[in-house]
Amino acid sequence: MSQDVNPSKITPGEDFIEEKLNLSVVPGSIYYGPIRFVIYIGKSFHIKEVLYNPEEYFKNDFYIKIQRGKCPLKKLKVAIWIDGVLYSKKNDGGTVIRHIGALKDGSVIEVKLDGAAGGFAVVTILGALKDDVIADVDGNFYKTVNIGGQIWMAENLRTTRYNDGTDIPYKTYGDTYRWYNDDVNYKKPYGALYRYEAGATGKLAPTGWHIPSVDEWNQLRSYLQSTGGQTGKALASKAGWACCATPGTVGNDQPSNNRCGFNGLPAGAYNYSHPRYFGLGDGTFWMTSTKDIVDPYLICMRYDSDDTEQHLDSQPYALSARCVKD
Repeated sequence: MSQDVNPSKITPGEDFIEEKLNLSVVPGSIYYGPIRFVIYIGKSFHIKEVLYNPEEYFKNDFYIKIQRGKCPLKKLKVAIWIDGVLYSKKNDGGTVIRHIGALKDGSVIEVKLDGAAGGFAVVTILGALKDDVIADVDGNFYKTVNIGGQIWMAENLRTTRYNDGTDIPYKTYGDTYRWYNDDVNYKKPYGALYRYEAGATGKLAPTGWHIPSVDEWNQLRSYLQSTGGQTGKALASKAGWACCATPGTVGNDQPSNNRCGFNGLPAGAYNYSHPRYFGLGDGTFWMTSTKDIVDPYLICMRYDSDDTEQHLDSQPYALSARCVKD
C-alpha cells in the first residue's frame, strides 16, 4: 500500500549527514531547487512532484538519484516514472542514478520505494545550471546579464539567509528583510526588500557577488547613455509598470523597454518612518553599498521618468537588491 508523503514535513534523523552521503556524484550537477526528499522507509512510499519551469534556469538534461541512509539499498525497490512513463525499476545495489533526459515545465516525476522498516533513503533531482544562471544559499536561481563588462543579476535578490547560512531576521529593525505587503507570493518575481544594514554585513549577496556601490550604478548608467536611448527604458522590464503618456518614459510603450536585459521590475519599497508599503507598479528602489556621513544612497527608477535617480535613504527604507559580480 502506497503512502503519499509531503517531503517538506520530513526531517532527517540525527545521524543523517549530507556530506557523507556524497550527493553530488553527477559531475557539474546541483540540486534542482528544493527537490530533495529524505524518506523514512516503512513498507512503501509514493512521491509525486510537479517541476516548475526547469528550462528557465537549467540546461534541459536531468538525473534522478536515490541513495540510502540506514536502509540497505539491496533491500530497497525503486520505481521511477516521468510523465507517466516508467523509466526504471532496477536496483543497482549501490547509489541509484538514472539519466532522465529532457524535462518540460510541468513535468511530473513519480518515485515509489519499498524498503526495510526503520531506514531512510534520499531522493534528489539533479540538473546543471545554464551558463548565465547563479544560485544563492537558499537555492534560489537568478539569471545574469553582461552590460558593458559588468556582470549583473537580471533579477532582484530574494534570499532569506546570508551567504554563510545564517538567517536574516524578518520585519525587525537593523539587518532585516520583508516581502511586499508581508506576502511571500511577491517573492517571485519581485524579490525581497532589505534594510541597508543587511547589505552592509557583506554577506547578503551570493559568494563572488556584492551589493553595488553608487559608482558601479553610475558606470552602468554611463554605459547605457553611451549606447543610445533612455537609461530607464533600457533597464526597465517590458511589462508591469503604471502607464505614462509621456514618450520616452518607463511607463510609455513598455514593450520597447529592457534593451540591455536588466529587467528592472516596479517592486516598490517599505518606509519605516511612516510605516507602509508603497510604490508597487510605480517605481523600484535599489540599495547601494555607499553611505554618506549618516545615510546610505539608493537608486530609484519611476514609471513617469526616463532615467534613474540617486537619493539618500534617510527614512529609512527596505529596498530591493541587485548584485554585481566581484
